[in-house]
Amino acid sequence: MKKLILIGLFFCGLLSNVAFAQDTTFADADYEELDEKPEFPDGNEKLYKFIYRNLGYPYSAQKRGIHQGVVHLKFVVQEDGSIAEIEIDFSSHPTFSKEAIRVIKKMPKWKPGMKDGKPVSVQFTLPIVFKYQ
Repeated sequence: MKKLILIGLFFCGLLSNVAFAQDTTFADADYEELDEKPEFPDGNEKLYKFIYRNLGYPYSAQKRGIHQGVVHLKFVVQEDGSIAEIEIDFSSHPTFSKEAIRVIKKMPKWKPGMKDGKPVSVQFTLPIVFKYQ
């Protein structure tokens, strides 16, 4: 039976089949460095598990014989930890974009980035690779 394998880019991969790359930049341009980066509740491993459990391989891609794809998402982790301003930076196919956005919208609130003891909005980049085997 075929199954979805989710592979990440450019990260050491705490889980063997789920990983991602993260890049943070300030949404609030006044800041140059963060004291703490935003974090998914309970850390990166929980983020990987969340994505793995919630991400599905789009049926329309299967039907068209598309066996892999990649989506690079950007979103802002707001001062209250909520996710906003979800954008597609790159996508190999629109059907993958829809699925990746759907999963990002389901995320719980994150621990926000901190600067000088105050929460700040931070842009986060997350590439997701889809592979169907």
